[in-house]
Amino acid sequence: MISYAHILYGELNSGTRILRLELVGVSFILSMLTYFFLEKPIRFGMRARGGVIYVLAAGITIIGVFGLMVYLMEGLPGRGNMRELTDALKQFDSFSVWMEDAKRNQERTQAYIGAEYSYIERPAFTDVGSDETVAVIGDSHAEAAYWGIAELGRELHYNTLCLLRLTPAGERINWAKANVGVDESHIQGIPVIVNILKEKRDIKKVFICTRGNIYMNIINDQIGNKKDDFGYMLFKESLQSYVDVLRRYGKEVFIIAEHPELPVSPRAYIGRPFSQHIKQGAFPEVRKADIRKEQAKYLQLLKEIRNATIIDVIDQFCGGGETVSVFTEDGIPLYSDSHHLTSAGSEFQAEHILRPYLER
Repeated sequence: MISYAHILYGELNSGTRILRLELVGVSFILSMLTYFFLEKPIRFGMRARGGVIYVLAAGITIIGVFGLMVYLMEGLPGRGNMRELTDALKQFDSFSVWMEDAKRNQERTQAYIGAEYSYIERPAFTDVGSDETVAVIGDSHAEAAYWGIAELGRELHYNTLCLLRLTPAGERINWAKANVGVDESHIQGIPVIVNILKEKRDIKKVFICTRGNIYMNIINDQIGNKKDDFGYMLFKESLQSYVDVLRRYGKEVFIIAEHPELPVSPRAYIGRPFSQHIKQGAFPEVRKADIRKEQAKYLQLLKEIRNATIIDVIDQFCGGGETVSVFTEDGIPLYSDSHHLTSAGSEFQAEHILRPYLER
């Protein structure tokens, strides 16, 4: 029953503790009823024991044939392909998978970074034995981008390093008030990140990936008294300073512009068997024109950054059309929530957008 509840609700965590306790209680009651009203009469009853055996054997055979038919059809009509459903739901555990992978490689990562390891939040290093390393820096969007870049690195033969958190103008933001999952201790690691990039001669390319648009607006609201140009100028000045420092150290700098953000998480739009709370219908349409309008000032800011390659990803995430592609043709979500990419989304970004920059 707990397993089926997981299918219905997508996850069972501390918020479902009461539900899990109730399910355990119901399971215990059902087991007692089964014992007294089914098992005892069948096992110990004297009447029609032979007939019961034949009925049970026939029932087991029918159930077996039915199960085989469901397996061959890959699910019942109307319930969809269970294999595809499982693959889709796994995408929402992408961050957990990445963190487990980072833990497994912790010693190798620490050996590569050195004594400054403890100052960096969730560093990750994929070593393929190359003499060239690609660095991905920024916030949690950089962490999501890292997965796809690292997977592509296995093919193109480069190591990949992920360092968090480098947020332009971050030292000017009241992170507790901003409520975006960052605190002031993260900002203290910025000079450490810059020093690691300076010292590592094998790092030739650095990709910067952050939620620049939202940070720019936070700066504007908190410090600039909501004047239109204050957050813009401060964020631009800070980002340009990072680019200049990295260029001075001989690094080629790429800035991945923001991918489209969604109004809601795709999780609620993956239909699960017999689940009544799942939203019906297609995912709400997110138009490319609206995304470009929302990000217009940030995209203009990026155009003014010197000595860095700006990678605009909006068109590719719209699949050449006018709306954002939230799922693949196979129903696999590209987003794990309203703004983080899944492993499938990260691999899509690396393969279809970043590959030309990683190959050269």
